[in-house]
Amino acid sequence: MPHCFRKVKYSTFKEDKIIVDECYSTLAKYSQIISIYFALGLLLFCYFISYIIKYYTKEDFGHYVIPAFIILFLIISLFLDKLLQHHVVIDLRDNCIYSELILLGFYIKSKKIFKDEISQIANNIYTRYPEKGETYGEIHPETKYVYLYSLDFLLKNGKVVDMLIMGKSESDYDRTIELAFAISELWGIPAITCKENYQLSVVDTLTNSENRYKFSLKEIEPRTFLKDFLRLIKIFIILIITLLIIAIGANYITSFISSLKPTRF
Repeated sequence: MPHCFRKVKYSTFKEDKIIVDECYSTLAKYSQIISIYFALGLLLFCYFISYIIKYYTKEDFGHYVIPAFIILFLIISLFLDKLLQHHVVIDLRDNCIYSELILLGFYIKSKKIFKDEISQIANNIYTRYPEKGETYGEIHPETKYVYLYSLDFLLKNGKVVDMLIMGKSESDYDRTIELAFAISELWGIPAITCKENYQLSVVDTLTNSENRYKFSLKEIEPRTFLKDFLRLIKIFIILIITLLIIAIGANYITSFISSLKPTRF
C-alpha cells in the first residue's frame, strides 16, 4: 500500500491495485427516477405475464398482479444491496482509475480514466431533495438539501467525472478530501478542497495550455418555493410520459399476441 493511502478509510491494496470500498456509483444521484421506472417496468411485466396466461389458458389472474408485484418488489429491494457490490479501483500498473460493479459474479467496469487525462482533483458536494425518514441532521439547516459528498476528476478536455460518491455524512466529506490529496500525492496531480456549502464549477481560461480548464467554487443556493414547484412539475411530466409509454407498450404487446392467434377457416 502506498504511504499516502495508509490513513484513507476503506482502502485496501491487492495485486498492484488500490480498492476503495464503501462508495456508490454515479447512479446514486438518479436513484429516485430509476426506482420509479423500475417499479413501473416490473408492474408492466406482471401484467404481461398475466395476459399471456389468460390468452393460453383462459384463466384470469389479473387480480393477482398487484400482490405479485408488491412481493417481487420487496424481495428485490431487500436483496439488491447484498447481490450488488460497487467499488473503485486505482490501478497502479496502468496508472488509471475506474469503477466496478459486481452482480452475481459478473464484473461490469466503467470506462478507465488514465492519469495523463486528469487535470485536477477535488472533493465536491452534490445536492439532493430530502426523502422520507431522513433526519434533521442529514438535511442541511441553511440550504434544506441533503448533501452527497463526492470525489471529482477534471479532465483536460473540460469534462468532470464524479466517480467516487461517498455518502452524506460528515465522515464521508472528510474521506473525499483524504482521497483527493492521496491521489494527488500518488500521481502528482493538483488537488483543491471544496468548502462546505460550496460546489465545483469549471472555468475555461481560454488559453491554449494543456490545463486550459480549471475548477472553481460556487456557493450552493438554498431551496425556494419556486424551485420546489418547478421540480414537482418536472416529476409530473416525467410520470405522464412514462404512463403514456407503458400504455402504448401494453397496447402493442396485446396486439402482437392477438396476431399470433391461429386463424380459423
